[in-house]
Amino acid sequence: MSIRPDNFLALEPLIITRLAERLDRKIHILSAADLGKIHGNQQPTPSVAVLYGGYNVSPQPTSGQRGAVGTRQTWMSVVCTRNVTSISGAEARLSVGAIAAAVIDALQGWRAGDGFGPLALTNGASAEFVNGLFYLPLAWDAPVRNYLSCEEQP
Repeated sequence: MSIRPDNFLALEPLIITRLAERLDRKIHILSAADLGKIHGNQQPTPSVAVLYGGYNVSPQPTSGQRGAVGTRQTWMSVVCTRNVTSISGAEARLSVGAIAAAVIDALQGWRAGDGFGPLALTNGASAEFVNGLFYLPLAWDAPVRNYLSCEEQP
């Protein structure tokens, strides 16, 4: 899939495609839209949800320059497994760990194409075990060059 980053969130479908290509087919790859359709405790598992996590603007060599804006976007890949064997969640943590390693292998250093820098694992949020579901968020720093119209508005 080739997408020029003239859509601020263009990286989302590219990450989803990369994970779908590299992970075991039994793992559900979900977007924020997919998660919005899930009710209650119906989360498909095992799964990896790809979520936008914010951005920082990269310093520009010339202020006010039109044509491109550099950002460093944060994307989350939240690994989720279900195991209700024990209250401690030990079994769920074991299965999350293997999937997380596969996600890191698929995304660390990967470049989505022109205008995208390599993804790098960065500081993330804490893991959580709730009602038999174990969530492990992995955060990615992704340099993105967003292209803008060069036409001046009257």
